[in-house]
Amino acid sequence: MKNSNWYVHSVNPLQDTGFPFLTLKIENTECFPPNFGFKKMHWHEDIQFIFILKGKARFQTTGSSMDLNEGEAVFINKGVLHKTEPQMGCHYRSFIFPESFLTFYPGSFMAKNNVLPITNNAALPMIVFKPSKQWQKQIISLLSQLDQLAEKRENVEFYEYTVLVKLVSIWLKIIANIKVPCTDLPKSDFSRQERMRSFLSFLEHNFDRSLSLEDIAGSAHVSKTECIRCFKSILQTTPYEYLMKLRLTKSIELLKNTDDTVTQIAYMTGFNSTSHYIKYFKEEMKMTPLKYRKA
Repeated sequence: MKNSNWYVHSVNPLQDTGFPFLTLKIENTECFPPNFGFKKMHWHEDIQFIFILKGKARFQTTGSSMDLNEGEAVFINKGVLHKTEPQMGCHYRSFIFPESFLTFYPGSFMAKNNVLPITNNAALPMIVFKPSKQWQKQIISLLSQLDQLAEKRENVEFYEYTVLVKLVSIWLKIIANIKVPCTDLPKSDFSRQERMRSFLSFLEHNFDRSLSLEDIAGSAHVSKTECIRCFKSILQTTPYEYLMKLRLTKSIELLKNTDDTVTQIAYMTGFNSTSHYIKYFKEEMKMTPLKYRKA
């Protein structure tokens, strides 16, 4: 039995509502409301802004990683494989919404000329904003205002219109100050992103099975050598190590949220025996699964 609540392809839980504007509040290492993509490599069809309110967070894509400091922000384009790792003491806000918020209506001049050339551009995975540049400082100020709106949402009259005005103002600053790349990513970089999406999606949906390196490589139709190369270059780990950490993560959620026995959890998460599971758990967590559950 698989925990179906975990996805590498993160979906906006508000996508079918009248206002799919998702705000996530991250304090230290906790996300409110809980989100399946938090601290995991994931991607989504929506676009996203992250604003660091306090402390520092490590932001990573398939092509780069960087530290985002207090008062800085980043725009993450749709379809970009990424994760954010907050450090202890970090507090940040994430804003996730569809590109249609910025186009006003389908087929608009704005969509054709000012939105889709950016959101469909594989050569523009992200834009970092720092207060040292005036136009970026203005965007950071607008993101701060969005954070304050999210905090007092229930008391804000015309909340949805107010949010949209802020988002469009941010977008206007962006399109007025960046040069949109005219070329796509090099074919090798684009292929690497696509392969990693295939690998991670395959593992998310099959972690409870007995898997070989050939199975993982086959999910993206590449050789075992190329599969290992992708994991090493992008995630700095091997396919097997990633799979084991993924199984461990799944098992921890079951320990916390179910009454299933350790033996049941071991087999539900793909470990070939209870003893193997307990041994690996102790190596990584410095305690047994039972002690972890009690703690």
